Amino acid sequence: MITSIDVASGPNEYSFSVPELGEYPDLFEVVRNCLPNELGIGAIKRRYSHTLERSYLSNGCVHCDSLIGRHFEIHARYDEETVCVFPIRISERWRQAIQGKGYEGGWGVYPPA
Repeated sequence: MITSIDVASGPNEYSFSVPELGEYPDLFEVVRNCLPNELGIGAIKRRYSHTLERSYLSNGCVHCDSLIGRHFEIHARYDEETVCVFPIRISERWRQAIQGKGYEGGWGVYPPA
């Protein structure tokens, strides 16, 4: 499963869970299109959670496509490893997503030293 999507810009890094990035479907499509097919993960799509009584973007079981709940994603973060790194353009939409996480300070893109 995918436990987090990290966006780095210069010295700044912002981490999104799959459900958080689900609030920005256009940005998740950017991520989805860059994921290698051979990761061996289940489909990531909107599913209904009976526990939360709502639908949200979630990981699914690679075998049966059942929703893998947030509880399991949180605990899986203790064992996560980076499986894919790719460049993106930090657009206005990414800036909105970062600010949507509650970060109100300024941030910048810095050239290599």
